[in-house]
Amino acid sequence: YYLWLDSLPLATIDADYDAQGKVGNPTLLYLHGDHLDTPRLATDASGQIAWQWQSDAFGRGEALSQGSTRVNLRFPGQYYDAESGLHYNYFRDYDPETGRYVESDPIGLSGGVNTYGYVQGAPLNRIDPLGLAAIEIDIPKSAYDWIPENIRLPAGRLLGGALLVASISGATPQADSDTKEQNCPKDCPPCKTISGRIIPVGTLGYRPLDIIPDDEMQHGVYGSHHNMFVANQNPNNCRCFWQKKNYVLKPEQLPKNAVPVEPFIN
Repeated sequence: YYLWLDSLPLATIDADYDAQGKVGNPTLLYLHGDHLDTPRLATDASGQIAWQWQSDAFGRGEALSQGSTRVNLRFPGQYYDAESGLHYNYFRDYDPETGRYVESDPIGLSGGVNTYGYVQGAPLNRIDPLGLAAIEIDIPKSAYDWIPENIRLPAGRLLGGALLVASISGATPQADSDTKEQNCPKDCPPCKTISGRIIPVGTLGYRPLDIIPDDEMQHGVYGSHHNMFVANQNPNNCRCFWQKKNYVLKPEQLPKNAVPVEPFIN
């Protein structure tokens, strides 16, 4: 079973049934999705990774799991079929090895000249839940829109002696009030996780410890480490999300105010 919040998968429950149909030994795993609501990680109640799926932009990549744990959700609307290796996508089947559908578009050339293509070749910001038509995801078009409002400055303002150049797409010098009105059109509620914790925008978060041999280097450090994230909120739809940082930290390097990453409910 999967638990959902709109299009976002929150958790999966695996249970055994006896001869009388009673549920026994249920196992709950928390799902962590990316900006497309594609599950990428499953953790248990202790925060340990039980399943993870790392793939390229078109979904090519094998899922890794601990024991018998299986999560068959893939891109929104897709369900992994282990026997064929394809992703069942309602009206069509998707092949991640080629980044194309196995069947042609049901509406023929009316959907474009490439009748087998997936989301018009833009899988980083488009989804196709039914296998019929691409849907563009509302993602800020400018890096400026991702900066938390409490540390955001109008482009062109001096920051620590360095000029914040107005070269970011769509960013132009303007008054503070104008910036707030443009980038935060509505008052958003605070970000809250599934455990009920309120997470202020800008809070550092860390994923469960990646266990790596001490003599092996990953991401510029040797041994086990945490992948780091920062809490952010889309001002257009108030959706909260964890934005990945470009560095990792050892356990002893974690700031005191850092929190474990868990799914948001808003």
